[in-house]
Amino acid sequence: MQRLFTAIKAGIGILIIIYLSGCPLQVNAQTKLLKKGKNLVQNAHFVKGVSVLEQFLKANPEHPEALYYAGIGHLKLGDSKRSLSYIEKSLQKNKSEVRPEQAFWYGLALKNNYQYNKAKEQLRKFRSTLDAKDARQAEVEQHLKQIDYVEEYLKKKPGYYVEGLGKTINTEYAEHSPLISSNGSILIYTSRNPKSKGKEAGDNGEHYEDIFVSEINKNDDWTSPKSLSASLNTSKHEASVQLFDNDHKMLIYKYVRGGDIYITEKESDSWSEPKPLDKKNINTKYYESHGYITPDGKTIYFTSARGSKDKDLDIYQSALAENGKWSKPVKLGAEINTEFDEDAPFVSPDGKTLYFSSKGHESIGGYDVFKSTWDEQAQKWGKAEHISMPVNTPYDDMYFVLDPSNNRGYYSSDREGGEGDLDIYEVGKLYTANLEGMVRVEGMEEGFETLSLQFENPQYALKSTANTREKGNYSTTLDSNLPYEVKFFLGGDDEKQLLHTEEVQVPVAKEKDQKVLKNFILPGDVLEKVTLDYNIEGKIVDAETGEGQKGKVTLFDEEGNPVEEVETQEDGSFTMPLTSKVGKNYSLGFENPERQTDRVGTFQTSLAKNIGGEYPVGDNLLVVRGPDGEEVELTQERIYFGFDRSRLDQAALNVLDQLYTVLKNNEWLKVEIVGHTDNTGNAEYNKWLSKKRASQAGEYLKKKGIAEDRIKTAYMGEENPVFDNNTREGRMKNRRVEVNYQKP
Repeated sequence: MQRLFTAIKAGIGILIIIYLSGCPLQVNAQTKLLKKGKNLVQNAHFVKGVSVLEQFLKANPEHPEALYYAGIGHLKLGDSKRSLSYIEKSLQKNKSEVRPEQAFWYGLALKNNYQYNKAKEQLRKFRSTLDAKDARQAEVEQHLKQIDYVEEYLKKKPGYYVEGLGKTINTEYAEHSPLISSNGSILIYTSRNPKSKGKEAGDNGEHYEDIFVSEINKNDDWTSPKSLSASLNTSKHEASVQLFDNDHKMLIYKYVRGGDIYITEKESDSWSEPKPLDKKNINTKYYESHGYITPDGKTIYFTSARGSKDKDLDIYQSALAENGKWSKPVKLGAEINTEFDEDAPFVSPDGKTLYFSSKGHESIGGYDVFKSTWDEQAQKWGKAEHISMPVNTPYDDMYFVLDPSNNRGYYSSDREGGEGDLDIYEVGKLYTANLEGMVRVEGMEEGFETLSLQFENPQYALKSTANTREKGNYSTTLDSNLPYEVKFFLGGDDEKQLLHTEEVQVPVAKEKDQKVLKNFILPGDVLEKVTLDYNIEGKIVDAETGEGQKGKVTLFDEEGNPVEEVETQEDGSFTMPLTSKVGKNYSLGFENPERQTDRVGTFQTSLAKNIGGEYPVGDNLLVVRGPDGEEVELTQERIYFGFDRSRLDQAALNVLDQLYTVLKNNEWLKVEIVGHTDNTGNAEYNKWLSKKRASQAGEYLKKKGIAEDRIKTAYMGEENPVFDNNTREGRMKNRRVEVNYQKP
């Protein structure tokens, strides 16, 4: 990109005149500050330049020229969002037609923010002002091609995941060139952080590069990095290149003669003084940045700027001769090298795949990672293949290596969303995920059965379905690391009713059919849409003898209206159909010539379609007198509550209103109200919840006018279940308040 800076300096000079005419400045410290920042950016010293310009913008936040150059600096440092914001603000403030050079940088900022149509428009505008032989034509054309490439790549389903190594390794400074030990537990890498031995910053405002090391701890986390070796790191640049020969040898880069490749060997726990790998055929007076020696030690692939008038890097190959010297290198063919930079070669352990980074081929911006497969028949490397997105981005993606298992790789990228500058990432193949879990409704413990779930990712035309089974459980297989729209349907294919829609992000699956737990909690208001057909099965028995009772069973709704009537069989059993909304409260009444009661049982409709149990009558009947002296039979009353609920619903209020009438007509009668819960959750919390349930019932009666001394409340928490807490139906019936009548 440096040649583009050089080529448009004349244009930038014109821009300065325009800006200054629209925003005159006095020749003072601020003017000098602006000039200094601008010159630093023009000469590619982006860190220092941006720092100076940001200082200027604190005092002059609307200055278009400072915004423009700061925008270019932020673009080069990887902060594309801020870059676009600054450049757009600059153009708005200038209020003149966008000049060609501005269009170029504006186009790049748009491109790096994935606004491709606008980016094409600006880049084409800049290109239209260039002569046919202008050297900048090729670079602009490359940017336009990159947009075409990325639009094609976005149509493909991602095949890889990319994850940063975390803030222990990655910082706001550059981290790159990762190397992994043969057992996969040690990471050696290069960083420009302030801990580097060369404390002084370079010309571009960054610290010098040093080599650091980190290890995997027992929690599979990377430990805090430390300097690899005092014998390797100096006050100048050193960078990791290759770890090989069972981790006993390492190639490193040293800033000598413009940049050379050195070799060092491990001696006990320290590294030897590095020596030039070769002073004739590998290292030259030109820039040699990276290398890779094959496992047999007979071939090296390395990058060099030799023979390039524009100092572009290319990949070369050299063989180890019988005399132990490296032979005259051969530049790899057009399948690998382009007119742009190629760097960071790495060969797979089997020797069949060459990985490297390139700014050419089908790069979508900066360096991208490519691979080439060895053609045994032609005895050469095949055409370079783009690794695609999300591995590659519009930013620099490079220094790719495989770990010993060949299941994942590591590389560096200055992509958006990182910690700053180049960061180190893990990359691996994506597998399908087996998504499984439970579907329930907010406020209800039991799962929602008989639902149909539809998962869809329209971007890649992916669809999958699942049905909830017993307890609301479901499972389905999905492509991982993708978002899906999930629709929840009730009913069969012919009469599907959409209840709810939400988004879910399926996480990365690093193993085939990796299990991923995902429970869905639907909002409570979906129940307003749900009507189910229930089957009520029960048996009326004598509380003392357990014998079935022949008689009539009546079902009452929340308002006390009869809904259904059936006669019991000789053994007291009965069945009764019910069509109802979920969450409605009902009670059962029973009568025969010997006894009559309004309440032998109460229940709340839930997502379970079967309702039933034994309903004893007789043992808990208390004789009280009505207002005219008649004998009235009353049963012990129970009020039921939803999961984790203490609010009195309409069914509870109906029961309490009847209690109020009895208490009002029998002023000598007292009641004890006892709160209970199931055993779900914390025992201490359940104690509090049972107290709140009993208190709510007692307070209601007091507000109706019943004297406080006639009402006693108690709370048992989960300590006194009357049904099996291991079943859903049992837990529902244990969430209750019992009203016990007390005679004087």
